[in-house]
Amino acid sequence: MTAARHDHITRHLREAGLGALADLGFVGLDDDPDDAPVIITGRKATRSHRLTDAEKEANRLVSRERAAVEHGFANLKTWRILTKVRMNVHHATTLLRALLVLANREVQRRQTFTRRQSLRLPARGPHHGLTPVPRPASSR
Repeated sequence: MTAARHDHITRHLREAGLGALADLGFVGLDDDPDDAPVIITGRKATRSHRLTDAEKEANRLVSRERAAVEHGFANLKTWRILTKVRMNVHHATTLLRALLVLANREVQRRQTFTRRQSLRLPARGPHHGLTPVPRPASSR
């Protein structure tokens, strides 16, 4: 959070018209959270303030959205793809976006394959398991 404050990340996001989802460690980072929040975090409970059902649901929604991104970053770290990236920030951002799309497609493909195996469904071929049937000759 100190680095985010030092680099004025909220100002840069606001100037670019962007926002960010963050975990509870970033509560209080946004300098203007009421009018136009840039950093969206969950709500923290305290001893004197328990979370309402609506606040809990809001936390679940933020967590759900963050989870997909966190899983993508975890995959990139596992594959050690980003260890040797030394390039222009714009090119690195474009590369990272493309890699996240490919990583998410691979994860989805593996999940679908695993699901099909657990259900013992046949592998999908070019006809999606359909066998072409010859048409009967027309009797004219």
